[in-house]
Amino acid sequence: MDDRPRVWIVDDSRADAETAAEAIAADCETELFGDGSELLERLHTSSPPDLLVLDVLMPGVSGLDVVRFVRAQPEPLAQLPILLLTGLGDPAQTAEGLGAGANDYVHKPFAAAELRARLSALLRGAALLRRAAEAEAAVRALLAGSPDAVLALDDDERVTYANTRALEILERPVTEVVGKSFSELTPMSLDSILEAGGSVPPDVHLGSRAISPSARRLPAGNPHVIVTLRDVTDRRRQDQRRLDFYSVIAHDLRTPLTAMSLRAEAILSGRRGPLPVEVIGDVRVMDRNARSMLALINDFLDLARLEATSFKLRAATVDLVEVVRGSVEDFLALAEAAQLQLSCAPACTSAPVLGDRQRLAQVVSNLLGNAIKYTPSGGRIMVEVTRTGGDLEVHVSDTGPGVPDDLLPVLFERFTRASPHHGPTGTGLGLMIVREIVEAHGGKVGVERRVGGGSRFWFRLPATESDGRVRAHA
Repeated sequence: MDDRPRVWIVDDSRADAETAAEAIAADCETELFGDGSELLERLHTSSPPDLLVLDVLMPGVSGLDVVRFVRAQPEPLAQLPILLLTGLGDPAQTAEGLGAGANDYVHKPFAAAELRARLSALLRGAALLRRAAEAEAAVRALLAGSPDAVLALDDDERVTYANTRALEILERPVTEVVGKSFSELTPMSLDSILEAGGSVPPDVHLGSRAISPSARRLPAGNPHVIVTLRDVTDRRRQDQRRLDFYSVIAHDLRTPLTAMSLRAEAILSGRRGPLPVEVIGDVRVMDRNARSMLALINDFLDLARLEATSFKLRAATVDLVEVVRGSVEDFLALAEAAQLQLSCAPACTSAPVLGDRQRLAQVVSNLLGNAIKYTPSGGRIMVEVTRTGGDLEVHVSDTGPGVPDDLLPVLFERFTRASPHHGPTGTGLGLMIVREIVEAHGGKVGVERRVGGGSRFWFRLPATESDGRVRAHA
């Protein structure tokens, strides 16, 4: 099968047509036509060629008539590359041909090398356009078949494209979506979605649907923003059912465990009479294990609440210094009982952040409890609050054995905890809860080894102005 490009040459001069065909015969499959009407008949009955070579002046249907006809047709015929053969030294004729839609021209009499070069350039350009059109069609097909709603917005936040799923979610025809501003179509703020960055913004309700939005600006030079609206209604219902199930199970487990702890406390206090030392030791072990199970259940339920979509921060301007000092005071007695020195040294008098006071206090408490658990008697725990640019940081440092190297990268992951060789073990959820709360506040959390021994846990939150606005970074 001949895979050379097909070129049709139309010229009322048979000699000129054969000269052109001979010049390109080695590279192209050619077919000759004597006038424009013969060509139009052929276009009607067969697939078009890869390129047309047209003489401008022909009796009847001229080359310009053919150009205008082809450009008026639907694609792909309208994109057919056309080279005109024009009279020498007639710029008006050339301008008229290019204005009608021809891609290029060659003056008669022409050199064979020039004709081949111009045809080759037109064929390469046509191939590039064809590949671009195929790529665009493939992208449009992917977007049209996407299970998520996809919108393209211009600089004015007006919709320039909406796929089928977007029209379904917005419950509007394309004529009522394209050209409309994003704020007209949804109750969402594009700026807030973009500012969320890698984190997921809160769900937005469109009618009875729960929508999880995300947005990204296209690379420099393209003014568009791509917005994705994922319908998570069914998933959120399942999440809520799962959380309800967890709550029931937690309640059913906590009730007998609490009863066991109360009875153990009564036995250990002597209210049930004197007992042998061995029995008292066993009861203490039972009580300790029951309390550990209670802690695990509480942490598990707390994490489930944090991960639930119904979880919302009760955000207000909070002074981190006050939160830290309050938590340190709460843990002083526990630290003294463990023979540890606990101190607070904020480097700033106030540290306003926009957040949930109760949850931030939970973060500090979890870090303090973790430090007390892993720091041997006689050790020290230091809590600091510092300001770095537009951020505020809380550090909890201890003089314990330090976090093993293999745990540093994964310490805040689910169920990660120290091995028995590195001290007491916990539920493995406390630090995961810390990370969830901090990230819900738009912050970051981490841990590192201290020079000289011990660990240094930290979390960082964006500082706010007195009116609650996030302070701009320097």
